[in-house]
Amino acid sequence: MAVERHPEKAARLRALQARAELVSDADEARRIAVEISSIRAGAAAEAGIPAVGAGAEPSVSGARTG
Repeated sequence: MAVERHPEKAARLRALQARAELVSDADEARRIAVEISSIRAGAAAEAGIPAVGAGAEPSVSGARTG
């Protein structure tokens, strides 16, 4: 994942994920989710992966088209 090329961001992502497992406050959980999403979106953009909602459709494993 592109985030691993940035040690500070990777460490922050791991810390947020660990905190998300423990948090019970809904507002804090939302803030954590927003920051995780931001980090992952940045990594996806760096890797050239279009974001869902930006013209890309999420794929469903095993789905048939046509």
